[in-house]
Amino acid sequence: MDAEHSIKETIRYFDIFDFSLTDWEIYKNLWQPARSFAFKEIQAALARIVEKAEIGTREGFFFLKRRQDLVAARKKRYLLAQKKMKKARFCARLISWLPFVRAVFVCNDLAYFNAPLESDIDFAIITARERIWTARFLSAGLMALLRQRPTPESRADKICLSFYCSEEELNLRPLAYADDIHFVYWLSQFVPLSGEKGIMEKFYFGNQWLREYLPNLVFPSAPRHWKITRRPVFKSVLEKLLSGLAGNFLEKLLKKIQLKILPARLAALAREDGTDVVVSNSVLKLHDQDTRQAVRKKWEQKCSAGA
Repeated sequence: MDAEHSIKETIRYFDIFDFSLTDWEIYKNLWQPARSFAFKEIQAALARIVEKAEIGTREGFFFLKRRQDLVAARKKRYLLAQKKMKKARFCARLISWLPFVRAVFVCNDLAYFNAPLESDIDFAIITARERIWTARFLSAGLMALLRQRPTPESRADKICLSFYCSEEELNLRPLAYADDIHFVYWLSQFVPLSGEKGIMEKFYFGNQWLREYLPNLVFPSAPRHWKITRRPVFKSVLEKLLSGLAGNFLEKLLKKIQLKILPARLAALAREDGTDVVVSNSVLKLHDQDTRQAVRKKWEQKCSAGA
């Protein structure tokens, strides 16, 4: 794709989520350009598209025609996201202190600071190898005890724990559908609140395939005052106690318990030939309402219509 075409396809994707973009955000999220473009080239291409009235711009943000309302909406959601991030950091700290938790990311709308008032807080968690079921049991159990798990009656600012992967399975490409635009953007925007030494590098290295779609990708990082770096002594002690045969037994037991109480809909989806729901000893992807294919269809329709 030439620069202008790629820019418009990028803006169309984010329009699905009512999100306007700056020129830098368009550059680093540029969808499958034909070649490498310098930032100045993208700025020049944006100016040409605006001049042709194919997109709009206001206060440094770019959006589809007649979507100038997204600028005010983005500012409002940014302020809401600041409050949600405080809650996210508090809960991420608690989870990061649990045995076998190696990294905690914020993902989905909040990672873009585009979370609506009623939205929950989505985490993605990396666990130690062969301890994914233990880590999930402890983290989900802790959030349940603190009444921080979402329910049909209450979702706002609750902690959604629907994605775990083991440190042995950091390349997540097998979970993607063909040209899975929503999965690519979702994964590229994991914001790390907590990550043990070496884990983040392995995660980013394992997912370099994202650059096939987003060649200007810059993996996000949390501001320093949000990062959780302290590792309590009791975490290391508990991991030693739960290692070896005792830990293996507990892992199997907790897996059995969690599979038994897994909602019937998730269990059924896990048996289907797809990656909406994945249940294994290295990946737990529990998205019972996976919207990837629906989002891709909306995006393709926008592209076809030239919207």
